[in-house]
Amino acid sequence: MELMPLLPRIALWGLPLVLGFLAGRTRGRMRPLIGLLLTGAIFGLLLPPRPFGLLLVLLGLLLGLPKLHIQPSQNSQKTKLR
Repeated sequence: MELMPLLPRIALWGLPLVLGFLAGRTRGRMRPLIGLLLTGAIFGLLLPPRPFGLLLVLLGLLLGLPKLHIQPSQNSQKTKLR
């Protein structure tokens, strides 16, 4: 069993995921966001199944984005049947 070629491949697959996650955590700073996404996309394109690497970057980005808290509108709380 060849374990050694498998470990670098797993690390290469994890890199776009981590870079996408870090891009999501930049909190709106555009230069780090663009740099991390571009680097993740380049490494994602280097992976053998090409769409898989780009999907990993997108998945990492979605996991890194902060959760959106949607506040209910005040109009919906005030409406009562008379």
